[in-house]
Amino acid sequence: IGSQTGRLITSGYRNTCLGAFAGENILDGFVNVCLGYSAGQTITSGAGNVCTGQVSGSNITTGYNNVCIGNGAGTGGTAITTGGQNIYIGLNAYSSANNVNNETVLGAGITGKGSNTTSFRAWGGSNVYIRENYGYNNIGGFTIDGDGTAETNGRSLVLGRGDGATAWHLLCGLNNEL
Repeated sequence: IGSQTGRLITSGYRNTCLGAFAGENILDGFVNVCLGYSAGQTITSGAGNVCTGQVSGSNITTGYNNVCIGNGAGTGGTAITTGGQNIYIGLNAYSSANNVNNETVLGAGITGKGSNTTSFRAWGGSNVYIRENYGYNNIGGFTIDGDGTAETNGRSLVLGRGDGATAWHLLCGLNNEL
C-alpha cells in the first residue's frame, strides 16, 4: 500500500510493504516487512528483513534477517546492504559496514563497532543495567567509549575516563552480578 510500494516484485513472496517506496525494488526477496516511507526500498533478493520507520534499512539489497527499527535505522554513511542477522534499533542507529554480520546497535545516533558486537547509547541521565544470564561464568568483552572506557579483567569490571587518571573496580558477585 502506497506509491511505488513493492512495484518490482516478480517471484518474491510473503513480503509486506506499507508506505511510499517501501520495498520498491524487491524482485525475488521473500518474507520481508517494510513499513514506512522508503523502508527497505532497495531490497532485491534479501530475505527475512524487518524495516520499520522512515528510510529504515533503505540500502539493504541482498542482506538477510536484519532488523531495522526507527527512522534511519541501518542506514548512514556505511549503510547495511549485504550483511545479515543484524539489529539496529533507534533513530539513526547505523551499521559499521555494508557487509557486517551479527551486529547489534541500540540507541539514537550511534554507529556499530563491527561484526559480532553489541553497541548501545543511553543519553545523559539514563540508567543502564547489564546483567548476565545465570549459568555462565564469563562476562565477555565489555567496552564503554566516549567519556570513559570499561573492560573486563577476570571477575572485575574496570571503568575509567580513558586518560588513565581515574579508574573504579567493581567486583562481580556469586552470579556475576554487578
